[in-house]
Amino acid sequence: MLNLHLLEQEEHGATNTMFARMGAPRDWIEMEERRRTWWVIYVADRLVSATSGLPALIDDRQVSQ
Repeated sequence: MLNLHLLEQEEHGATNTMFARMGAPRDWIEMEERRRTWWVIYVADRLVSATSGLPALIDDRQVSQ
């Protein structure tokens, strides 16, 4: 919902709604916190998927690096 999966695109000049929803980061520390939050969510999704047998909720095609 916050479009954290689009952080890398936003940082490199692509436009999306992530900054519109959350606002631009105040500094590099806040940007890094957002990036790390996203990857923790991603890894947790994969871990739950692997251990429960349920499908992953995050589509890899929508993740940009």
